Amino acid sequence: MTTTEDVLACITRRVGDQPMSETSELTALGVDSLLLLRIITDLAADETQEIEPHELARLVTVGDLTEFVGRWNGGPRP
Repeated sequence: MTTTEDVLACITRRVGDQPMSETSELTALGVDSLLLLRIITDLAADETQEIEPHELARLVTVGDLTEFVGRWNGGPRP
């Protein structure tokens, strides 16, 4: 299970230490589409899984990313 702390740690490794929380917007943290893919790959249980591009467009906050990675890694789907 991927936690918010896991996601925050991964983002910090990629963009540097800065204030962020579950409600922080990814773009405000400097996360663009390519970096988003790298972060998701870092958090992947299986790096060969496919990602639907339209799903990435819905990821706005750290919380959204945490939910997505949890589902993508085999967690419950809404």
